[in-house]
Formats: sequence, structure tokens, C-alpha cells
Amino acid sequence: MKRRLLGAALLLAGAVLIAGAPWPLRSPWQVSTEAVAVPSDYRGYHPIDALARWQLHDPGSGRRLTLYVARYRSAGGDIRQAILPPPATPAWHDWQALGGTLRRLEADALILAWWDDAQRVDLLGGREVWVRRPPARAFPPRDRTLWRRIGGGFAGNGDRLARLARWLAAPTAEGLAALRRATPARPRYLLVGTATLARLDEIHRLSGRAFPLEMKIFPPERNLHAQIAAVRRWAGETGFGYLPRKVPAGIAAWRLTRPAPLPLLLRLLPFTTTPSTPPVGLTLVFQSPDRQLRLYRLQ
Repeated sequence: MKRRLLGAALLLAGAVLIAGAPWPLRSPWQVSTEAVAVPSDYRGYHPIDALARWQLHDPGSGRRLTLYVARYRSAGGDIRQAILPPPATPAWHDWQALGGTLRRLEADALILAWWDDAQRVDLLGGREVWVRRPPARAFPPRDRTLWRRIGGGFAGNGDRLARLARWLAAPTAEGLAALRRATPARPRYLLVGTATLARLDEIHRLSGRAFPLEMKIFPPERNLHAQIAAVRRWAGETGFGYLPRKVPAGIAAWRLTRPAPLPLLLRLLPFTTTPSTPPVGLTLVFQSPDRQLRLYRLQ
């Protein structure tokens, strides 16, 4: 996996993988947090006890990042956390809509999703997830103190997330077959989203497999058509397909560096060359308006 893909992908989902003060981290980032009101349109399964806005600043580059962390209680009363999209954004509304879909699923449904998505599933949908917390080894040593705080602690045994990483990074048919064999015979759903591309270094670290991707961020321009044309020119250099996403820094674009067969995760995302029909054995049950957040049922 190319380092330029990892370095840029860290900035895309409203979350980051490095931070600094007030905790003793070897990092250039400065961190501050403040309480904010829970939006009135929140319609999750669990009430939010507290919502905090985390402000991160890199004095060297001037780069500033923001993420939102919700604290809530499970049905059993234990305190949990979830990273949420910024309120009043399309991603916020997409997750509210997905929460409604999740709450209508079977009571014994099992949702397989990357750990940060799984925490949102737990908060908004109240359905059981395959894994809710990452293991420490998913992150570089200098970043673990931060992610233990943001994620509400690390998993004592990270085997489940490591297995999910291997399934997502495996060729589509292989990954789906392994997923079916290793999970309980009950209603099962697989959740993926473009924001998961910001977690590729975690998946790579846990699975040992690289993804055939390169990415680039195109800064905002006054002429939107020129910006889009630049994205297409860059993406067309390989000709295998690409996926653009609007981000605060402009447009992030990923391009495939080889043709199919693709890893399961990439096969399920809306790259320009991805077939519109799901792989055999999956049924699409939810899709956001921009097609970048998707819930599949395993047949």
C-alpha cells in the first residue's frame, strides 16, 4: 500500500489517527475538547448523555481537524462512546436514516462493520455488532493513548477485528465465504462506507494485505468543472476506475491500480467501474443518496 494513500486518508472522515496535548503523545497535534448540545433531530436507539467536539491543530502545517464524540449508556448501563459525523451535514442525516433501517431489522440481527461504524450502529440502531472496539495493535504505538480515549477503550482480544480485516481485504468470493463460515447462522448484515477508506492503514495492519489503491486530494477551486476535470484526468491515468468524495479539504479521489478481482471492501463501494449489482449472496437493503454508505444482507 502506498504511503501517500495512508497519509492523506487519515484526514477524511472527521477523524484523525494522530493527536497531541493534553495527553503525553509524541505528536505535533494539539487537542482541545468542548461540550456541545445534542442536536434536536437526533433519533438514535440510545440517548446521548454527552456530546463533545474535539478540535485538533497542527501548528507546523496550520491544519485543523474536528471530530465529534458521543458518550452514552448501553442497555446494561455500561458507558460507551461513538464517533459521530458533524451535526447538520449530509453524513449526519445519512446515519440518522440508517439508524431507522437498523431498528427495523430482526431483533437477533448481527451487523458486521469496522469498529467505528459498529459503534454508530450500536448507538443509533441498537443491534448487536460483531466487534465494537479495536485492539491496540490496530494503531501505531504513539497513537494508542488517543484512540483508547476516543474509542472508549481497546478490545482485550482483537481477533474478531483482525478476522474482519482479512475478510474485507480478501478477494470478494473468498472474503464472503470466510465470513459466512465464521459467523453465527442468524440474520447477518455487512455495513461498508467510503469513510472506511480512512481506516485502510488499520485494515492493512491487522490483515497484512495491501489494497490496490492510490489517493489524492484536490483543493477547492472557483471553477468546479475544472476541479472535476482534474480529478477525471488523474483517475484516467490507470483506467481501472475511481471513487471521488467531497471533503472539507476539497475532493478526495481514490483510483484503482489494477482491474478486478477486487478485495471485498472495494467491490462493495461505488467505484466508477464497480458493477451496479451486489456480489452473489448479498442483497442491498440500505444506501445513502450519494451511494457511499451501504448495508447488505447476507442471503
